[in-house]
Amino acid sequence: MKKFLETIGFDKIPEDTVIIGKDLALAKIDQASQAFAEPTKLAHAIIVICTAGHSRIRINLKEYEIEGPMVVTLMPGQIVESLNHSINFHGYTIALSRRFIDIINLPGWQAHYMTVYNNPVNEISHET
Repeated sequence: MKKFLETIGFDKIPEDTVIIGKDLALAKIDQASQAFAEPTKLAHAIIVICTAGHSRIRINLKEYEIEGPMVVTLMPGQIVESLNHSINFHGYTIALSRRFIDIINLPGWQAHYMTVYNNPVNEISHET
């Protein structure tokens, strides 16, 4: 389990991390997170939900400004680097192994892969 989290960029595993098997992990993140302090090529998919604060990241050499509420969807093979976080940065991350993605086999996933890959940062609407 620890090895899985290390492969997604967590140097220090948050205390309240939930790990389900070897293929799924859920964790809170904040300004103290050291994930992706160095450029990292992802072996897994990672969904980051920023709920508060501001962060600046680089995905495949392109910089993005993230401000809550936003969602960042990182795909296997992308290169990610965290540049900085505001002191009030908070969010959650969901990490999915390639095996898990293959097992759940979401209908139409392959057709949307490149759209998600090329547009990793999206605002979350407050509308219901």
